[in-house]
This record gives sequence, structure tokens and C-alpha cells, in this order.
Amino acid sequence: MRRGEAETRILLAERSLRVFVVGIVSLVPVAGLPLAPIALITGVKTCLAGRGRWNPGRRHVRIGICLAGLSLLAQPGMILYLILKVMG
Repeated sequence: MRRGEAETRILLAERSLRVFVVGIVSLVPVAGLPLAPIALITGVKTCLAGRGRWNPGRRHVRIGICLAGLSLLAQPGMILYLILKVMG
């Protein structure tokens, strides 16, 4: 294995875990809303960069993308619920 290939694998693993953590944090109501697109974009870029390469964090990046997508779908409902709850 070449030195550059090892560094690429390490970067892929780190990015995968970062996407996973940001995807989890994006589920926090209101505060997580700006994090969801970041997790989605970074996750897709990581999947594309890791195509054809061994990535030990492949599951983590996929779960992070799913969580970020879920957050984007659920956040408007959560925000609306909080507003209605506060109003009355």
C-alpha cells in the first residue's frame, strides 16, 4: 500500500465518523437545522470519494446521511409543534 492510499483511507474514515456525529446532532430541534445540510453534503461527497475504496466507516456515513435527511423532513414539524405549544 502506498503512503497516499493510507492517508486517503484515514481521511475517509474520519469524514465518515464526522458525518455520523453531525447527523445525530442534527436531530436536535431548531439548533440542528443548519447542521443537516452540512451532514448531507459532506456525506454524499464522502460516498463519492470512497467509491471503489475500502472505507471502514461506510455504514456510519450512510446512517449519518439518513439521520440528516430525517432531520430535514422532521424539523419543520418540530418547529411548528414548538410554536403552537408556546402560543397556547
